[in-house]
Amino acid sequence: MWRFFFFCVSIFILLSNYITDYRK
Repeated sequence: MWRFFFFCVSIFILLSNYITDYRK
């Protein structure tokens, strides 16, 4: 359960960083 939650959070952070870099 915790691993799945941590996995989702890490993916969300990576996506957010990718979007911000793309907007630049």
